[in-house]
Amino acid sequence: MLERLIENYLENILEIAPDKLAEESQDILRAIEANHGLLIKQSKDVYSFSHLTFQEYFVAHHVVETRNTAALNEVIQQHLTKRQWREVFLMIAGRLANTDDFFKMMFRQINLLVDENKVLQDMLIWLDNVTTLHAVKSSSWRAFYLFVDQVFELYSNLQSKVDYHLAQELAVTLREINKERKSIHPRSLLSDFAFDLVDYHAHIISTKTQEKGFESQNLSPLLKEELPASNEIVTKPELRTEVSLVDKNSGLICITKQERENIPQESQQLQPNYSLAQVHNCRQYEDDRSNYINEDLAEFLVFLKESRPDELAPEADWLDWANRLRSAMRLYLDIGWNDIIFTPDEIKILKDYFYANILLLKCIQSDSYLTKDLRNQIIDHLLLPSQRIPSALLTVN
Repeated sequence: MLERLIENYLENILEIAPDKLAEESQDILRAIEANHGLLIKQSKDVYSFSHLTFQEYFVAHHVVETRNTAALNEVIQQHLTKRQWREVFLMIAGRLANTDDFFKMMFRQINLLVDENKVLQDMLIWLDNVTTLHAVKSSSWRAFYLFVDQVFELYSNLQSKVDYHLAQELAVTLREINKERKSIHPRSLLSDFAFDLVDYHAHIISTKTQEKGFESQNLSPLLKEELPASNEIVTKPELRTEVSLVDKNSGLICITKQERENIPQESQQLQPNYSLAQVHNCRQYEDDRSNYINEDLAEFLVFLKESRPDELAPEADWLDWANRLRSAMRLYLDIGWNDIIFTPDEIKILKDYFYANILLLKCIQSDSYLTKDLRNQIIDHLLLPSQRIPSALLTVN
């Protein structure tokens, strides 16, 4: 094929005789291979580009120059989750004059990955519900909760974890974009309290039982920064928030942070152990409902505090106690589910879903032209169940 293309070009040059075209074309191919490094002969009559970038560029160039929405959609449907096509998608995003249809088709295909899988749709429903309950309802917080799930088993079972690096990259990239567009939702005290319980429960499992739990020394820097997780093995885990009774008749409980950062290390040893719950009167946060938890949870936490096993108690006692704490976290704070174990196919779909969302965001961050309103709509509706996505976002004109 290449030789024939070269022959077609050479036959217009008067100095080259027709009977020499085949020979000349072979000489040119050999010269390109030997001297320029652009092509490599793979087998008889088969050549390839020596650098993948050339292939990626010409594929992207072909897709863009067709100026055909159907062809563009076909590429997205067939190759969106193929990692070797990553640069092609980035190049297409950077070369299209208007990328609105391109991004809508990518967004639609990403949601089709999980659209017909009930387990994964249930996971996204839970994710939407828990971030709403914790007063941190935004796409970057949904990504962060999914990331934490890969380490702390909020929703899925440890046996079915996806490589947390994908979830972390998605959370970090979404946060960067939301910061750029000034759409960051600050963490609520309720979210702080919830993650405090998660960390507390994980430390109990790790230090008091033989159950598989997280290893604090292996936590990513992002989790060490964002969560109250310790870098060291903790022998006596403590909860870092207080629970304060606002109005017993209203059924609302106020939570407040302990201010211990400025206390000298030697003095911290003398501070009260606020493990689980401290109940007292508190009205300073009454106007902010995101600082409240259910009264039943507060009372249950007090009960757990009082029934906490002795440090030398048998492992079975600690495991039973930790399971009761976990049940309360599920019941009152929507932390966790019924230890969902994904099938191998569902794990693959979830990996592809993470990857495709990351690729979409990287394309948005590239030199692409996407109308501001559509960009905001797409970002705001990432990681939502199908029932929560407007049909207009899934329709290409």
